[in-house]
Amino acid sequence: MKADSNKKTERLRDIMRNDFKNIDVNSSLRHDWKEIQDFFLNDSNRNRMQSLGKIRRFFYLIFHLQRTLFLKLTSFRRWVLLIGIIFIVASGSSSGGEESSNSNAMAIMGAILMLYILMLELKDKLLAADELQDGKTVQQALMADDNPDVPGWEISMHAYPAKEVGGDMTDYLKISDNRHAVWLGDISGKGLGAALIMVKLQATIRALCPDFISLKNLGAKINEIFFRDSPRKTFASLVYLELASDSGEIKYFNAGHMPPIRMLNKEVTELSKGAPAFGLMRQVPINSETLTLASAEYLIIYSDGLSEAMNQHKEFFTTERLLRGIKDLDGTHPTIFSERIFKGISRFVGDEGLFDDLSLIVIRRK
Repeated sequence: MKADSNKKTERLRDIMRNDFKNIDVNSSLRHDWKEIQDFFLNDSNRNRMQSLGKIRRFFYLIFHLQRTLFLKLTSFRRWVLLIGIIFIVASGSSSGGEESSNSNAMAIMGAILMLYILMLELKDKLLAADELQDGKTVQQALMADDNPDVPGWEISMHAYPAKEVGGDMTDYLKISDNRHAVWLGDISGKGLGAALIMVKLQATIRALCPDFISLKNLGAKINEIFFRDSPRKTFASLVYLELASDSGEIKYFNAGHMPPIRMLNKEVTELSKGAPAFGLMRQVPINSETLTLASAEYLIIYSDGLSEAMNQHKEFFTTERLLRGIKDLDGTHPTIFSERIFKGISRFVGDEGLFDDLSLIVIRRK
């Protein structure tokens, strides 16, 4: 028993020592302080702060953060935290003797109550994190392989959520020996809600696409179901493509998504944006298109999370920067192509973290 206790103590000591060595205090404080403000402040609060001087702004910020913290707690936890704070404040008014002993006891009791609230909140966070991790595992299992095997084509598909789960989707379905469906979708919003709606959209597309030869009719039917089953003010952009085996022919439609990009010999052409996004109207006029890629020509489909990735200076990655990066990758395999695009965005974003989901499909004719 004693040996186990020593082991645990050493393990904890090692963890704390490694934390002390590896932690970047300035970066961590800056990042955490920004997250606190992003979470607790709304646009109205930020606009009000802009009109205040530095000192008044500081006190306004501290007061508002504390007030919001109290309101976010449950009624019971709110009162327990308030009592703990009162005990700690009251303990500082002692003048010595027995009164000092009582004050120390009050300070300890106040600290225990605050630790109790911290443990409850941490428990809730860890439970939610476990559930989100389970959701992430399920979402990843529902997505197709990153590199589907289609005769005559090289394909790379990747989707990275900004949070544990996300509203972006890349997917593939073999309809027949000569028909291969590939699509990229983006649900408005982020997080668990968007992920649940995306799973529903994925199931709808997978169920319908084998039964439709006309992509125009397929898109209209998908929108009809999405409009019927989704919450109002929720919409989805989608690029859906069907590739023919051992051929350069691609049939596709674009419902409100970023224009796909063709590239051959560093010459870049943006395709049309197409119809409105799904869910905005009960009936959407879908226009299907057909294009033929030359040997070694690329077709790139991406979500707006790539061009709108933001660094700590509030600068966007921009479509122009993305297009320059795409041109530099002409001639590389789609898998390497995707990896380098995401690495470039990661370097640009730095410690800021992702604001929106990232998804990318790179197709090249062999």
